[in-house]
Amino acid sequence: MVPKYSLDLYKLLLDQKPAGLPVAVFTEGQKDYKRLEKEAQTPEQVEFSMISYGKKVWPFMQAQNKFLELYGEEKRKGFFLDLLPENLKEKWNRFESEGGEMHNYREGDKYENYFSVEEDLEIEKAEVEANSKLKEYILDLAQNEKKDEYRKLVEKLESEQEEMTQKIEELRGLKKAGSKWVEEIDVEIDFFKKGFAEIEERPTVEKIQGKIDFYQGQIDAGNK
Repeated sequence: MVPKYSLDLYKLLLDQKPAGLPVAVFTEGQKDYKRLEKEAQTPEQVEFSMISYGKKVWPFMQAQNKFLELYGEEKRKGFFLDLLPENLKEKWNRFESEGGEMHNYREGDKYENYFSVEEDLEIEKAEVEANSKLKEYILDLAQNEKKDEYRKLVEKLESEQEEMTQKIEELRGLKKAGSKWVEEIDVEIDFFKKGFAEIEERPTVEKIQGKIDFYQGQIDAGNK
């Protein structure tokens, strides 16, 4: 059976192509995806390729996310408001002045009671277009005005990823000392590796070290 859900996740990862990603890496990912569309029979086959691609993309993806955090929020709002019709823009500003927030505006009943179904469609359309404009803005920023800052951030994240990779191998090494924990450690390693491909939550040095400390503590206590 074709693992459609896993293929959809891979396509989503490819669609997020971040600024600065080498063309060869992206092209390889696209070719691999097309191959898997024809050949993949299990989710594990797709996830194996996603993890391989995700490791190469991860520093660029995280750097772009950081740029969005640093330089994107005000721009996002500006793009969004510019795309709203004038009367709806005024109503949106009143909505925000009364406690509505853009990042979670659909939470609770306030939004639903404030805007009509037709207005909701206009807002949703403006939000999608604003996000597209924001991505273009961040790409341009990373490739031009703040190119050096972006490059240094990618290099920093590459070093962080290398440290995480070393920590994962350190965690793997504990299997030799504690056979009781082999299966659990394999699950933890799989979880961290999938994080590089956005299948699971983002790994960090601290999270991996926490697992090392836990299993080392169990082994040292004779629970192995």
